[in-house]
Amino acid sequence: MRMFPVIMRELQVQARQPATHRMRWLGAATVIGIWILLMAVGERTSPVERAKLIFVVISIVCLGFVMLAGVFQTADCLSEERREGTLGLLFLTDLKGYDVVLGKLASTSLHSFYSFLAIVPVLALPLLMGGLTIGEFWRVTLVLVVTLYLSLSVGMVISALCHDTRAAMVGTFFTMLVVAGVLPVLWWLAALARSRAIGLDFLLWPNPPHAFQSAFDAYYASAKGLREYWHCIGTMSGLGTICLIAASLLLPRVWQETGARASRARLPRREFPAGGNGAPDPARELRGERPFLWLLVRDRRPRRWAFWAFGILVPIWLCFFGFMWSRNNMTLGTSFGVAMCVAFGMHQVLKCLVAAEASRRLSEDRQSGALELLLVTPLATRDIVAAQMSGVWRAFRWVFVALTAVNLAFIWFLTNDKDIRMDSEGLMMFVLIQLGGIVMLYLDGWALTRVGMWMALTKKRHARAFLGTVRRVLLPTWLAILFFVFLGFAGAFNGGPGAMEVLIFFWFIIGAVVDLVTAAAASSNLNDHFREVGALGALESKLTSHPGQTLNPMRQGDA
Repeated sequence: MRMFPVIMRELQVQARQPATHRMRWLGAATVIGIWILLMAVGERTSPVERAKLIFVVISIVCLGFVMLAGVFQTADCLSEERREGTLGLLFLTDLKGYDVVLGKLASTSLHSFYSFLAIVPVLALPLLMGGLTIGEFWRVTLVLVVTLYLSLSVGMVISALCHDTRAAMVGTFFTMLVVAGVLPVLWWLAALARSRAIGLDFLLWPNPPHAFQSAFDAYYASAKGLREYWHCIGTMSGLGTICLIAASLLLPRVWQETGARASRARLPRREFPAGGNGAPDPARELRGERPFLWLLVRDRRPRRWAFWAFGILVPIWLCFFGFMWSRNNMTLGTSFGVAMCVAFGMHQVLKCLVAAEASRRLSEDRQSGALELLLVTPLATRDIVAAQMSGVWRAFRWVFVALTAVNLAFIWFLTNDKDIRMDSEGLMMFVLIQLGGIVMLYLDGWALTRVGMWMALTKKRHARAFLGTVRRVLLPTWLAILFFVFLGFAGAFNGGPGAMEVLIFFWFIIGAVVDLVTAAAASSNLNDHFREVGALGALESKLTSHPGQTLNPMRQGDA
């Protein structure tokens, strides 16, 4: 028998997929576009500075993508096999747990690995321009490889433990958030409280951004730079290996759920208590008036995940917000910067949770066949859409209110603290950012809910629906933020007063236009094609190319 037969089979399957080859040139084309853009906007800098800027920017973009690779590629690979019942067939053979885990890892990570191989030659171009040493290039490349390995391995172990797509993706995302965000924030918090975080450097070892910073000569050549870099590489590699071993050991033991345990795992907890002593029963009234909303609010897991996530992030933000009142300028600056980063991260976490929840219900119902039963009921499409919007708002409304208060707290602090040395232009720019962030929070949530419903109908899996929702609504704004940051690195904001305000204004305009256009398109498609697509499972490309076309039921096999 051949070694690792699942790996051989999965690689043969992926070799015949067009997406496997398409991802290579797509990754290379993306970084080449960034390279050309930075060459154009960096004319004021010297060739050495421009080469360093290009290398750092492309490396940061690659670091962000490899950190999220496990969320979209490996987080649902094993749990999907469990839901479809095919995982048990594999264990009827003499296959071991590591055969299945390594095989699925090889197939799901092939796209990201091919993309990374295509990016590496472009990443090496700044070596020809000067300003970058060969040691920095290979150390940064090693950080990217190890980070990709850690992210994919975390996705594998979470996928082995979870049953549904949403839990696997959310679990992988929060694990990487803890590793890349919460641990360094705790280190900063300890450093501010004790002046120095002595003995807590191990909190930074699993952190990919810290490893990335340690790879450059400015830090690597310092007294502890070499030690910190290899501690990070060893810790991330060890954690990735432990995750794969844990997935291999757990998978043969947790793949099947039988009896009362499985029933309890799949039964949603009740949201409303039964009425007693003549009191009205809220659940009965909701079932009679808005039955689809009642189905949505029965599941309390989204609220529970939001409670745990923001129950950790909000107290951390409060600690840094408290340190902002320090009279020490260094402590004030550090606390303010970290508090801003934590607040921005909380906004993005909430938007990702909204996208996952908005695309979850219809995606699962379509796969299980429950959507067909829903379509034969007298429920109107507008009632289903309204119920989905209301269900998402009920699940996360307290988080929306809390993040609104966070932005207003920043404005209140700057307008009331006399020790803040900020001119009127800078204060106006900051207030504009905070108020615009509040507007975009609610506008993004509104657009994500509608686009998420449409993606759930047109994508085969929940993971693809979630990724499609984020790509259409959030990715343009994220790219705009990166674009303005890159322009700042290149010195494009030195042209005169008011440049930053104009760019921030256009940033919010881009986000608002994207939200309005995508939400309007999704609403139109939901109103015109909800029952048609729900019954036939039509491909999205047919509707976007011919929005007024009526699908032919005889072509159901093509969809």
